[in-house]
Amino acid sequence: MNVAVIGGGLAGSLLAWRLAQYRGIRVTLYAAAAGGATAVSGGLVRCFEPDPVNAAAAAAGLAELLSSPVLAGWAGFRATGSVYVCPGVPDPAALAAAAGPGHLDLCDPAQLRARWGLAGLPDGATGVVEPTAGYLSPARLAAAVRRDLLDRGGVLLPVAVRQVRAGAGRPQLLSGDTWIDADVVVVAAGAWTGALLPGTGLRTKAVQYVVCRARGPLPPAFVDETSGLYGRPDGPGRLLLGLPTDRWDVPAHTDRFDPACLPRLRSRVRERLPGVRLGAVSAQVAAADGYSPDGRLALRRAPGTDLPLYTFAGGSGGAAKTALAVSAEAAARLLAGTPAPTGGER
Repeated sequence: MNVAVIGGGLAGSLLAWRLAQYRGIRVTLYAAAAGGATAVSGGLVRCFEPDPVNAAAAAAGLAELLSSPVLAGWAGFRATGSVYVCPGVPDPAALAAAAGPGHLDLCDPAQLRARWGLAGLPDGATGVVEPTAGYLSPARLAAAVRRDLLDRGGVLLPVAVRQVRAGAGRPQLLSGDTWIDADVVVVAAGAWTGALLPGTGLRTKAVQYVVCRARGPLPPAFVDETSGLYGRPDGPGRLLLGLPTDRWDVPAHTDRFDPACLPRLRSRVRERLPGVRLGAVSAQVAAADGYSPDGRLALRRAPGTDLPLYTFAGGSGGAAKTALAVSAEAAARLLAGTPAPTGGER
């Protein structure tokens, strides 16, 4: 069976790598586009997510990462611990789904301030604390699995795909001026997915953050839903910090950082982390990602066809947590009945 995966970011690279572990499958990964969300992602990984489906995938992914020194090395995983602040009591279903490696602790605002200096939280806020969580480099992991893909006999083509369609009985992709048939085509091109395959319901949205010098009691990887502030350590004396944007339907190749967010970001840090003193900004980072209405990275059949033409996108800026588990599930679904893989990483 010939399978074409379009998109060399984290989602596409992991899916192609998973597929190459099945016998009798020839995988071609089209990976022309550089940059995108994978190149700039902060790479936060933890078990808890407010959505139970994402929580289950995140927990399974972190368990695989922690159980494999090879994968952890490929990803450059750093265990910093994690704090996720919810505006109220977390959904019990999400907490149950997040039961994975390590354990979860729940903290009230007083405990969050005493342990990590998080201040100004509303009454009733709850912190979900994970000592085994941390962050990885999605770009580094994607590059590593692409190398292993080649060792497994997969094909990596650094060429652009211009269009995808349901052909006469088979899905097709247009590379250059040539239409190419495949038994299965999966568009895993992040923010470019909707342009290659319209009608999927995916939208683009800007993601951005800064890296700056910082002094004081620096937090672990964290997300504060009550203010929107998120961040993680970025080496000694440095923090990566960001706020959600409302810049929807931006060009897929966007890298424009909105400087108007800087005053808001500094204000939120003063409110939530009053013991931290921010210094000079060393990097302003922006990109676009593909967003699905449910906020989940998932394999979805293209609308309007019964042919094996799919998208694998929609992680909404947070797929670093779920991509390991969801790529394994997607490969198994695509190749149901095909002999199972004999092993993961080498």
